[in-house]
Amino acid sequence: MKYAYQYLLLRFMPYREGGEFINVGVVVLCETLEYFGCKIDGRRVYPRVKSLFPNFERTVFNDGLNYMKEVIDFKQKNLSPKNCFIPLSSLTEGMFFYSNIRVLFDEQMPEEVIENLYNRYVLANYLEQGKSLEEKITHEVRSWIRPYPWGKSYKKKTFVDDEGYDLQIPFVAFELKAAKPICFDTQNTRMLFDKITLWKDRLSRLKPMMPAQFYLIYTLPKDQNHCQKIMQFLEFSKQEWQTTPLPSNHKEEIIDHLAIA
Repeated sequence: MKYAYQYLLLRFMPYREGGEFINVGVVVLCETLEYFGCKIDGRRVYPRVKSLFPNFERTVFNDGLNYMKEVIDFKQKNLSPKNCFIPLSSLTEGMFFYSNIRVLFDEQMPEEVIENLYNRYVLANYLEQGKSLEEKITHEVRSWIRPYPWGKSYKKKTFVDDEGYDLQIPFVAFELKAAKPICFDTQNTRMLFDKITLWKDRLSRLKPMMPAQFYLIYTLPKDQNHCQKIMQFLEFSKQEWQTTPLPSNHKEEIIDHLAIA
């Protein structure tokens, strides 16, 4: 027999303007089994927090995470499983928020289900040992160009405008070419629009001081409406700042564009 499980992912996003977050916990409800439980372990996820957000204070992260756990503990002691779970989907606390409710049908018992969900979404093995998707794409592109004589010409470089606004670009070859992976793979409409707005601001500020040939290596979400908005942004960027969009899964096309004669 398969049981219907509903679950939420607890997420941490310290800099909302950047739109990057990591999953730090999972909460599960099974009404059939009258089960409500969570798995949240700050010690296990903090190495990922530090790798993605190196300047963020650990004590602030721990305090926020502990508060979210206290809310769950309070509900668990005083409410029915369903009444514990449903209100959490709209709960936010500063840098912490929950995903939309997801549904899973599984024959396993709740303890096994919650462990599997935690391993998949929080430890995030699918993103190669806790790296964000943009970091993964950066790693892939670097491995693609490394074998070529010109590949070593691409270095990280930080650009800063007159007001001190800065942005690190992972691929910059002298004053000739530059490239930045951008992951738009989100189903959250607000986060998608925030990211597009952020990149319009970044390019407006910093593109004049970057190499003329600037490539946006992008990843699209599954939602076709979102894809349309992203393609509109990429076309606008191409016309306004002369950027060149490249799909992140087009290996040969990326190599051809980044090649230096």
